[in-house]
Amino acid sequence: EAVPIAVTGLVPVAIMPLFGASSGKNVASAYFSEPIMLFFGSVLVASAVERHGLHTKLAKTLTRNAKSESGVIAAILVSTVLCSAVVSNTTTTAMMSPLVKALTKHSSIPMKKASALSVCYGAAIGGLSTLT
Repeated sequence: EAVPIAVTGLVPVAIMPLFGASSGKNVASAYFSEPIMLFFGSVLVASAVERHGLHTKLAKTLTRNAKSESGVIAAILVSTVLCSAVVSNTTTTAMMSPLVKALTKHSSIPMKKASALSVCYGAAIGGLSTLT
């Protein structure tokens, strides 16, 4: 690849105003809308959690008291609900995904599926309890 894909994605921001196809404000507003920024921020938080190893520390803390697979799934569910009550559902799901991946690295397929579903359901349940 001659040019990185991230660079080619930003080409319209420079080209469209240059050729008069659209104003810079209109093009930039499409790139920097609220949903796009929410997703970008969520991915940024999740990558920071993974880069600094917080997901493995949280995984060890969650599994310390869990004695079975169902206990691990319950711990994932409760921690996702509590996190999603404070932070957006998108951010919570992005943040918990590396943690679940670290927890289920050597687990069976049903455990992996149940853990992923517990993150999804936990974010949805926690989102219902958000006060803002």
